[in-house]
Amino acid sequence: MPRVEVAGGSLNYEIAGHGDSMLLIPGLSGVGSFWRAQIAAFSARFRTITFDHRGVGESTGMPPYSVDQWAEDVIALLDHVGVGSAHLVGHSTGGVIAQVVASKRPRRVTSVVLGGTWAQPDERFRRVFELRRDVLSALGTDAYAFLGSILIAPPDETLAATKPEPADPANIEARIEVLLAYQGVGHLRRIRCPALVVAAADDVLIPVHLSRAVAAGIAGADLKILPQGGHSFPRSRPTDYNRIVLEFLSKNAPRPSAAQTARGEGVSL
Repeated sequence: MPRVEVAGGSLNYEIAGHGDSMLLIPGLSGVGSFWRAQIAAFSARFRTITFDHRGVGESTGMPPYSVDQWAEDVIALLDHVGVGSAHLVGHSTGGVIAQVVASKRPRRVTSVVLGGTWAQPDERFRRVFELRRDVLSALGTDAYAFLGSILIAPPDETLAATKPEPADPANIEARIEVLLAYQGVGHLRRIRCPALVVAAADDVLIPVHLSRAVAAGIAGADLKILPQGGHSFPRSRPTDYNRIVLEFLSKNAPRPSAAQTARGEGVSL
């Protein structure tokens, strides 16, 4: 697997397809394999880049962590693979990371898709994620994984289908603490690229009102709400999710100019 060195660690990544560049950022599990259904659908048109977060999967890097650090990991990966600007597609924690990149490094972001994500914790979010952290600490990884499956799976899907990826407990706790501390409303106001927010009406982990708030905070953002899918809707409803994302990108992918077309050139990212 290809790898890029980052400050304090390294990132395992994979690239599939050709075309405009798209970087897919996974959620709290942090593993790029979350996006299997999207890679299959998107790589026919886009150069899709996936990776494991630092300290997760095949990537390395010890706590403490921060959202800014994760955002700089994204930039380091784009630099390494020679991408000036990319479409960012982030889910859950990946959506938080994408918010920061789009806010702080706008020239590196062509458009942004934020799925099942939030701008800042409300009381319910805080209590749910504190409970997840406390279950992990008191009862161990099996109980944490079971609770996660209950929160993530849509009601019509078996819990085993969305069981979280195994990870080091200290790593999980450190990542949860980062999410509890995130305050991103200011980032939303600075996002100027085309933006799509996607949510599922039956998401009990990140309720739809949090996604509505994200969309309301970004000027001109589109909001699409799936009627079902739970928190894992890119996996549980891939056909609907992929269609929504591809329709959005078809409107916002860079197009070659008339002069470039006449010369047989495209847009290289």
